[in-house]
Amino acid sequence: MLVDKNYIIDSNYAVFIGLSGAGALTPQLASNAIVGNSVGLLVNDAGTTGTSNGPAEVVNNDFAYNDIGLLVNTKGTGPSLADVTNNIFWQNADRGHTSGLAIFASAPNRLSIQDNLFAANGPNIVSSADDVVGAGPAFNSAAIGTSPDKFGNFTGDPAFVSPLDPRPNGDGEGNFLLGANFDLRSTSAAIDNALQSAAPAIDFLYRTRVDIARVGFPGRGPADVGAFEFNGASTSSIPTSGGTNPSAPGSGGTTVQIRSVATNVAIPDGVVHDAAKGTPAATSNSSTKTVATQVARTTPNQVVAVVPPTSPNPTGPSLPAQSTKKPTTLAALLAAFRKSK
Repeated sequence: MLVDKNYIIDSNYAVFIGLSGAGALTPQLASNAIVGNSVGLLVNDAGTTGTSNGPAEVVNNDFAYNDIGLLVNTKGTGPSLADVTNNIFWQNADRGHTSGLAIFASAPNRLSIQDNLFAANGPNIVSSADDVVGAGPAFNSAAIGTSPDKFGNFTGDPAFVSPLDPRPNGDGEGNFLLGANFDLRSTSAAIDNALQSAAPAIDFLYRTRVDIARVGFPGRGPADVGAFEFNGASTSSIPTSGGTNPSAPGSGGTTVQIRSVATNVAIPDGVVHDAAKGTPAATSNSSTKTVATQVARTTPNQVVAVVPPTSPNPTGPSLPAQSTKKPTTLAALLAAFRKSK
């Protein structure tokens, strides 16, 4: 199951992966911009004893302006739940930078975190020490610097072209959809610094990889870290349909669900806008659109992706209940999620 090339914004839990039992199927989340959510990606382990296709692959995404970029909720030991590679984690904190972080795991040694760019996360925007919590004793967030650590992670300015914050107390969804641009400037630390073997062949905008001369760490690239490939020129901002200014979903929201036998992946109560094709898809009431390439406008001011369930999922955990008021602290987010179980 592949979820790729989407903007996913302004949700409580932007993307939810629920794993349980033996032989759980895991998805790939690639080349997405996950921006302005309470939690960008929630991986919930409800007692996974094994996966049939390895850990979930979280590769070449942009996690920005989320209160928490990636949250792993697990009770103890077990197989690796996710490989987190070639992502940009930038400005993941609450609006006041009093709480939040890039990655939090409730139990150690359940994640592989390598070759990611970290910058300005958590309360201390000049230090990486508070960027990652709970990953395990082998992972030292404070050791991440401008040169790659032993896992290939590093700090630096991603230098996005126009990184707007869609949260209601930020720039708002309307301004985001009209003007946000997460392409890279020529000064970006992400350029030519991805682990090439893990990177998709094309970026968010279907561009192939470009080797920029004399840029990047030795042995890296030509793929860039994150969802967008720098090719010497910047692109335009997110396209919209006929000048429409999409606003926040209503309190009822719309849920996008992708299901497999032992896995739930959902994008609840959020907005997904596909800039990769250049224009939104035509309005449709059909439930047969793919998340990677299509969107459907269900109300005049709401853009959501619509996909059909491929099969029932009697064993996977249920999705967390959505609230019209977003929790603002890590403790509140965990408490809200556990209360919904």
